[in-house]
Amino acid sequence: MKAVVEVVSVLAKMDEPRKYLGGMIHGLDIHYDLGEGHPLLGRRMPDLDLGNADGPLRVFELLHGARPVLLNLG
Repeated sequence: MKAVVEVVSVLAKMDEPRKYLGGMIHGLDIHYDLGEGHPLLGRRMPDLDLGNADGPLRVFELLHGARPVLLNLG
């Protein structure tokens, strides 16, 4: 077990393995097969920083109410 802890500790200091492990822990690696389309189709929406007329806002703040949300990022 000590060897596993040492290896994971080394990997956790590297960007790509840390992102991969974090994604697995938080369910960001889940992909629902919804057919052809954009590569992000069927994946969890990341918590992006957004700007609006009232100031900065996070995506998860909009999703907190468990209601449909349409984001126009264009």
